[in-house]
Amino acid sequence: LWKRKLMRFLTVAGAGIPALAVMVVQSRAGYLAMAATGLLFGLVRWRKLLLLLPAGAIAIMVFLPSVSDRMLMGVETGGSPIDRTEYDIDTITAGRPEIWSPMVEVIQGSLLIGEGRVAILRTPARAKIEAAIGICPSHPHNAFLEMLADGGVVGTLLMLGFYAAFFMTVVRLFRIRWSPLSTAVGGLALALLASRLVTGVSGCSFFPARSMFGMFAMGGLALRVASDYAHRKARAPAPLMQPATSAYPARFVPSAVAP
Repeated sequence: LWKRKLMRFLTVAGAGIPALAVMVVQSRAGYLAMAATGLLFGLVRWRKLLLLLPAGAIAIMVFLPSVSDRMLMGVETGGSPIDRTEYDIDTITAGRPEIWSPMVEVIQGSLLIGEGRVAILRTPARAKIEAAIGICPSHPHNAFLEMLADGGVVGTLLMLGFYAAFFMTVVRLFRIRWSPLSTAVGGLALALLASRLVTGVSGCSFFPARSMFGMFAMGGLALRVASDYAHRKARAPAPLMQPATSAYPARFVPSAVAP
């Protein structure tokens, strides 16, 4: 679709919709997810993004000061360069330490296998959180703490292994330059995965939820495309050795890929 001028214009215009939504709600996790996705795309394949990201950050600071003010909320700097910078953790994290501290105690109590699903509501952490903020949410606003509390180290290692395998699969697809399908599927799956991992620090869950439908759908497509690519590669004939000549040494010449 990118080869068509109309679809190219619509794609670029459509890319601004989620960016506008993130700016409207002033989500710091959203800002970080967008920046991390762009940085990851630059490191994996599109090196030009590594040059554009600093320029984009400077432009945002100049033309959208509300974004930088939101990102620096809770950071107080003195009037002179020698003054010490102070950090208000409660403001930076929107009061999350009141939830995270009791969850850390729950994790320490059952480090290996955890307390089971929704440990935040079934352990003494609930009473402590309610005493601190008046209400106990069903999620600790940190996917990593939730996984450690519910599944322990064992469950967390299984989860990290799953996401690591997912990550390596979509990165390999995204790096296949001769296949537009692999680029599209791998790139979109990589963007959804990266945003999920980044936003997991402040809110999202790694357990299956409705908000993860897009990521898992693209993950299924990525596995299908990766399987097809692996089968094509396995059916391709082995490289042939070209005889050496007086001018050039012997070299491998890859044969044509099977259709």
